Amino acid sequence: DGTYTGNLAPGTHEVVFSLAGFAPQTHTVEITADIATVLDVALVDILGPVIANVSQPVATSDVVGPYPISATITDASTVASAILHVKVGAGAWSETPMTGTYPNFSANIGGEPVNTSIQYYVSATDGAGLGSVDPAGAPAETYSLVITSLAYTHTAEADAGWQLGAPGDLADAGVWVRADP
Repeated sequence: DGTYTGNLAPGTHEVVFSLAGFAPQTHTVEITADIATVLDVALVDILGPVIANVSQPVATSDVVGPYPISATITDASTVASAILHVKVGAGAWSETPMTGTYPNFSANIGGEPVNTSIQYYVSATDGAGLGSVDPAGAPAETYSLVITSLAYTHTAEADAGWQLGAPGDLADAGVWVRADP
C-alpha cells in the first residue's frame, strides 16, 4: 500500500519521495516529540510504458497465418492498453488489441498472399494516459514482414545429385564437404 515509517529527531526535516517513472516530491515535515506525524503523498506518473522484446519475423512462406506478434510491456503504475498496429501493402493502418497476462502481450496478424509486405508496430498506454511505441519513431519507423514463395528447399544432408560448391568439387573435399557437424 506504499506505507513507510521511520524515526526522526524532533525538528524540521525535508523528506524526498521518489520512484522510477514518477516525478519526485520534496516535503518539509515538522516532527514533534512523542507525536506521530502522518504525511500522505501521491506521486505523479511521468513515463509511458516500456515496450521490449517485440517479436520480429522477417519473412515467411505461410500464406494462411496467423503471424503471432508478442511483446513484453511494463510500467511503474499499470498497462491500460496494448495495441498492434498493422499496415498491409499500401493500405491503411489497422489496430488489434493485444491480450495476455502482465507483462506478456500478444496479437496476431492474419494470413496474406505471396509478395505481400506488412508493416507493424506496438503501442501501449498506462493508467495515467501516457503512451509509448516500439520501434521508437513509429509509425514513421516500423517492423516489416514479407510473405514470400518457397522456390525450393533441400537440407543437403543426402546426396540428391546437386553440386554444392565450385566446379569439380565432389562434396568430399574442396569448398564444400558433406559431413556430420
